[in-house]
Amino acid sequence: MNINLIRNNDAPSVQEHENVLIEQMDEIPPNACVSLILNQTLQYLTKDQLQALLTKVRHNGIINISTLDILQLSAALYHGHINAETFSSMVEDTKTQYTLLDTRAFFEQQGYVVQTAGTQDFSFYIRAQRP
Repeated sequence: MNINLIRNNDAPSVQEHENVLIEQMDEIPPNACVSLILNQTLQYLTKDQLQALLTKVRHNGIINISTLDILQLSAALYHGHINAETFSSMVEDTKTQYTLLDTRAFFEQQGYVVQTAGTQDFSFYIRAQRP
């Protein structure tokens, strides 16, 4: 099973992945996902939801995340690259803010192997595999 976790039905599809709304993630069976994609959806999950989502990934399964990095975004605000209005609109309606360093540490604490991680603009990406 390949899942692209989305916030709403307007989200684009990802090739060879089924779109699943965040509200429906409890319907994904445990250990069912070979590939799980969170493209700009992580910040709409609580830490408990993220923890629950990891149970959906099977052994040797991959999770790919790209999302806002609150540290990068805050630095952009501080240095005047964006204004407060833009900052506010980017974090509006989010549940939890994440940074690359914290997210990487979280995955490693869960026993995942981080294959790639980095930042680009105001976001970070991470690819981790469940051993």
